[in-house]
Amino acid sequence: MFSIAFLIGLYANCIYFLGIAHLLTRPVIVVFTFAYLFLSILFWTKYDKKINWVEIRKESIDQIRRNTVWVLGISSSIGIMLLGALVPETAFDALWYHLTLPKIYLSNGGIDFIPGNLFYYSAMPKVGEMLYVSALSISGDILSHIVHLSFALLTGIAIYELTKKFTTQHIALIAVVIFFSNIVVLWEATTAYIDLIRVFYEVMALWGIVNYFEKKEKKWLVESAFLFGLAIETKLLALISLPIFIIALFFFGFKKWRGKLLDGILFIALSLLVPSAWFVFSYIHTGNPIYPIFSNYSVEIGKDIIAFPQTLTDMVSIFISSADPISPLYLMLAPLLFIVWKSLKKQEVMLVLMSVISLILWTLTPKTGGGRFLLPYLPLFSITLGIILFKIRSQKLLFKISLFSILIVFAVSTLYRGLAEMRALPVVFGIESKDSYVSKHLNFGYGDFYDTDNKIKELVGPNKTVLLYGFHNLYYMDVPFIESSYARKGDRFDFVATQHTALPSRFSYWQPIYYNKTTDVTLYTIGQEWIY
Repeated sequence: MFSIAFLIGLYANCIYFLGIAHLLTRPVIVVFTFAYLFLSILFWTKYDKKINWVEIRKESIDQIRRNTVWVLGISSSIGIMLLGALVPETAFDALWYHLTLPKIYLSNGGIDFIPGNLFYYSAMPKVGEMLYVSALSISGDILSHIVHLSFALLTGIAIYELTKKFTTQHIALIAVVIFFSNIVVLWEATTAYIDLIRVFYEVMALWGIVNYFEKKEKKWLVESAFLFGLAIETKLLALISLPIFIIALFFFGFKKWRGKLLDGILFIALSLLVPSAWFVFSYIHTGNPIYPIFSNYSVEIGKDIIAFPQTLTDMVSIFISSADPISPLYLMLAPLLFIVWKSLKKQEVMLVLMSVISLILWTLTPKTGGGRFLLPYLPLFSITLGIILFKIRSQKLLFKISLFSILIVFAVSTLYRGLAEMRALPVVFGIESKDSYVSKHLNFGYGDFYDTDNKIKELVGPNKTVLLYGFHNLYYMDVPFIESSYARKGDRFDFVATQHTALPSRFSYWQPIYYNKTTDVTLYTIGQEWIY
């Protein structure tokens, strides 16, 4: 798993440097991707020759036979996520920048900073978007969904292996079921967001720390730091998780205080080294290495932590009334911790403490994130619940009630999400067209765009450019465009289009040639190229 995590991260960074070199063409990406995949398979098979694949196969079959209910549950989750991933993208942030920026990079043949007030995320570290560059160049948004879904599965494997270190294979499977009982996980896996990529790298960093304390080998600290660096490179907000690992090193490390201090410094330095190329890119173009944080677009991080009563309310409500639903199991089963507390070993206490700290740190994140911003800590919560279940297994009645609660919550979550994904069946099986599906499921009054009748593509064509006003989510804009917030003197365009806004007075004499009532888009021209 560690080799897979590093190989994916290395690949994403290779795509980044190809972009900086302006070599992002489809032939280059396809050739590089398949060559990298071939070499990675050679490396992985050679590196893992010591693994007894026959024994693993035998163990897997045995696990299925003895844990049919839990294995079927996990399989149903995967099926639901896969069904949702096979439909065209309609999620807001994906249409805003997770997919639109890679599409622009491919159109430009390279990675450039995009100024203005729409694509200010273009300076931020982007492991996920680099993977989507490849997905879009090879196939499209469906492949991007599959990429994101794969990280949900990888995270499930990591949860299983890490929980197994403290419990049994049976309990480890239950921990995975608890993770997949989160509706936010089942939903995210069907989108081209990047949160599950961050989740995977943070749980892998946690695994590395556990190995470091267990085996006392410096390489595990180094690997953990690099993996956490990839989490930061995926989503800059992962910096908020840094104190979790530093506190673990200081309070649960096996070294004396001087050694712990050096470990902490090494962890911070290596984790910041990984995304440093993006920090340099951001500093060169904006003067701020962590742009847009501490800029005009910065969110107010941490202001709500002062309102302590409200913070406690938020901590409870996130598990029962989040817009992106989190499983209530964490809240329901947490009181069992008081029963097993005295029987916890040092590393198990560490995981409990890390869970509490992570929940506190979540309160520092913008409240606009809802359940999504708690996602990186759900594997940790799931592993901790697995440990608690393992400790109470001798108390038969309590253990059975807990398992029954898990099954009920999991069944409700998967049924709810499964019914929601039923809408995908017509388009997946070709009964409904992509145009019809997307037109029905986008919110054109809230920033989405789609050329519902293909008239804009027909009128503008592939060789002319349109200047846009009032648009927001531009992934489905399939003609060359300039968004008005980054238009500069000397830019050339042939059309002007507006959505939910009036035509600027400087173009008042341009003539409307098309209007779409559904999307509220108007297209204007004067019959010749114009220079801004």
